This record gives sequence, C-alpha cells and structure tokens, in this order.
Amino acid sequence: MKLRIFALSFLFVVMFSANVNASAVIIDASGDVKAALPGKSAAAVSVGMEFPNGTTIKVGAKGFASVLLDSGELDQIAGGSSYTVGGAGAQSGRRVPLSGGIAIAMRELSSKGDEPAVHGMVRETRQVSRDKFKKRASGPNPNLIGAKYPIETGVELGSEITFKWEKTPSLDWENPVIIIDDASKNRLAVIAVSKNTSELTVKTSRAKLAKGRKYSWYLGTSKPSVSGKTMRFEFWTISVADETKIQNEMSKINSLKLGPDGRALLKAQVYYGNGLYMKAVNELEPLYAKNRLPFAEKIINSSYSRMGQSYNAPK
Repeated sequence: MKLRIFALSFLFVVMFSANVNASAVIIDASGDVKAALPGKSAAAVSVGMEFPNGTTIKVGAKGFASVLLDSGELDQIAGGSSYTVGGAGAQSGRRVPLSGGIAIAMRELSSKGDEPAVHGMVRETRQVSRDKFKKRASGPNPNLIGAKYPIETGVELGSEITFKWEKTPSLDWENPVIIIDDASKNRLAVIAVSKNTSELTVKTSRAKLAKGRKYSWYLGTSKPSVSGKTMRFEFWTISVADETKIQNEMSKINSLKLGPDGRALLKAQVYYGNGLYMKAVNELEPLYAKNRLPFAEKIINSSYSRMGQSYNAPK
C-alpha cells in the first residue's frame, strides 16, 4: 500500500527507519500527556488527536497513553516515558497488534491528504468482494426517492432488518411495496409498505435473507402487477466467518485498558474495515456530537461516502 511520506529530514528517516511512514491517533490518554511535532513546542493531547512520524509524546509519571498506528498496532505508553511516532517497538510500553478491520480502516483513512489520516475515498475493505456488483443497476422506472439503509453497506443479520428511504419526495403512489432481489435479480420477496412512510422493519425470514449473500431492494407497486419505481439499492450480508472475525476483534478491544471514547473509535474502525459502514456511523455519531473529534468525523464521512451519501455534521 502506498503511504504518504512526510517532509522529514534524511537524518530522521535513517534514525527511525522502522515503521517510518506510520501516522498515529491518540486513542486514550490520562494524566500528564504532551506531544511535540518535529521542531515544535509540546502541548497537551486529547483523544482523537492525530500526529505524523517524528512526533514526540511524553507521559508523566502517573500518566498513561495509547497510540494507534496506521499499521493497526496499538502502542500503550507507560508513565514516565517518552515515545516517538515511527520509532521502533513500543518504547517503554507494550505493542498490541489489532490487525483485521482496524488495520484496514487506518490504512484507508490515512491514504489521502497532506496531513495525517485525512479522509478520502476508501481503497480497500474486508467485505464480500469488491466486484460484488459489476454495475450499479436501476429499477424499471427510476424515481427520485433515494435509499438511506441498507445501501452499499454490509449488514449483520439478526431476526429483523429495517429498510429506510428518504422522506422527500414522499412515497405517495398506490399499493407501495418493497421488492427484494438476489444478486442475479431473481425476486425473493414483495412486502407491502404504508403510503407516506420512510422505513419498514420486517422479519429477516420474511425478506428471505441469508448470511454471506448479495442483495438489492427497491420500492415499487403491487398493482396491476409488481413493478419497480425507484433505483435498485444494493447491499450484502456478513458471513458467519466474518461475524466470528468481528467478534474476536471486539473481544480484544474489550480486553484493553481504554476509556469509552477510545473504545468507540476502535470499534467503529472494526465495523468500517469489515464493510459495516452504518454500524461505524452509529458507533461514532454520539461521540462526535459530544466532543467534535475530527478523527471520528473522518470515519463518519468516509462511511457515508462509501454508501453514496454525505454527512451533515451537527452544528
């Protein structure tokens, strides 16, 4: 994977050749924790701050910090120590390899821009293969009503699934239905919807969905015959194997010494890296509304971008 190269001196590159391209995000910090960019004065840090290679992080005697690298590794820095982003090893602490979805998410979120972890269109995900749909297909009669969920995202199947669409323009035609097809456009289910609504929750069995499959859905009418009236909205369901991988990653996160904000950032990246973009959004929107963490906003923005939508951040 091609990573950005920060403007570092040749001497610095030689001294810190191990993991030299890594950027870092503060995932947890307690006590006296300060960071200094190369050639800059030190300042106090907070969760969600991002730093390039060469940044020095100093932790007071009673302090503690956790730094997430774009390799997906988490360096936990002990009190009374100094740490350099891009330096070899955990340096007076311990290095925890998180890998999996977090590694993918960190690489993607740090893949574009002139500063650490500037968000952009994402380049790689662990999901049903990226060629899941060769072309974005439309329904028979495209309508302006757009989907909100699920669209271009993975879904963890439970006993129910909720379909959501835009409120404007309204669903005002007669005999409205949701039509669900498999990846080959074979019709699986036709489910009645109330007029002028914007969501419907149904049993997974009623929608005839299974794990590890590709699907599409669209809104239509049932009379005089079933026909579509909107674009076809594509999604996929997470396989049992990927569910197990996600659960294992979550178990590792829960075992770490982290505050609630750092834990939410890591969990959101697991969802993001496994293609569960709406789950990543749901994990981080309350956190962003509370403290406006830029890194949280980047994950939210990239998740919505993956789903072909835009994020209206709260003011």
